Amino acid sequence: MLNGEGVFRVKDARMLLNECFLPKDSTATRSIPIKINVFAWKVYLDRLPTRLNLTKRGIQVPSLLCPVCNADHEDTSHLLFSCSLANEAVCLVCRWWNLTWSPLGSYSDWLSWFNSLRLCSTTKGLLEGLDVIALLVGIAGFSIL
Repeated sequence: MLNGEGVFRVKDARMLLNECFLPKDSTATRSIPIKINVFAWKVYLDRLPTRLNLTKRGIQVPSLLCPVCNADHEDTSHLLFSCSLANEAVCLVCRWWNLTWSPLGSYSDWLSWFNSLRLCSTTKGLLEGLDVIALLVGIAGFSIL
């Protein structure tokens, strides 16, 4: 595999392989910091160190209940979407942006809601970053970051 200059470069081969084999993601994430993008990816994969995930890995925790609301098991969906504090944080962001909010149950539900918003791409990028930051500061900032 030679590039336009007739030289083989690992970088060029890697880019070709990436184009052929890596899934194409239609969700742009360039407008948010990499740390927040990684956090969102961990949410999507359910890889946050929640009490339920820690227990699944054999780590003992004093209680499976959410330490914020004590209302349900602390899993990713509860922590970021069902917990009362998470809902309050996202409601505030939606109020600032004059958007209608109804509680959601998962990251995929949030992504569907977010993709359905009729906003220009720049505004949508800012809102995406602000929404994820609100969740981080409102809930996950305690122990995950």
